[in-house]
Amino acid sequence: MGSASRRFGAVIFAIGLAVVAASGAAAQTEQQKQLYEAAKKEGQLTWYSGVMDQALCERVGKEFTDMQGTPYIMQREIWLNSRRSACTAPPFGTLTAISLKDGKTLWDVPLGTTEGLDRIGIPPLPDGSGMANLGGAITTAGGVVFIGATLDAYFRAFDVQSGRELWKFKLPAGGKAMPMTYRGKDGRQYVAISAGGDGKAWGKADSIMVFAIPRQE
Repeated sequence: MGSASRRFGAVIFAIGLAVVAASGAAAQTEQQKQLYEAAKKEGQLTWYSGVMDQALCERVGKEFTDMQGTPYIMQREIWLNSRRSACTAPPFGTLTAISLKDGKTLWDVPLGTTEGLDRIGIPPLPDGSGMANLGGAITTAGGVVFIGATLDAYFRAFDVQSGRELWKFKLPAGGKAMPMTYRGKDGRQYVAISAGGDGKAWGKADSIMVFAIPRQE
């Protein structure tokens, strides 16, 4: 965590890396004993106060929440520089596999692109830059990791062993949700995700998208 400073009673934390590890944001497979996490590396600002002086770096996208038992609120925002790129070095989003046996990183791949983000003023970035993401992943017994989460609104599948991207599908809006899987009456396995966006950066829709996993020969 970066340095903290006090200004007019506000405590400001400049966060360069926030790993999504809360409830519903990680996926585990018993066979592989690995943990898959969606990591946000876009650079965030978290501060606690009703008052803050003008920051030098531009901030877009605001989230607010009460601080239970205190007279403060939390406001979280993403920092962008003058060229509307994140204030931290890329990759700005990754999908990471961590061994639950020894805690070592097994693989770490960029997650997300800037495709279509010119609508919110984010310029194209080189391949492998990753992008802000908010959502969880699941793994199947067949060794596939599914995750939405990204600003570019794709639903992706990755190989559980290597982290190689196997498939992707453009959703009507960002899948800021945890995918789920189930077996249908026809015996086939399906994967579903809510694609509602947030009405702002992640787009806006009102869809539940369901995909059939190919039958094994």
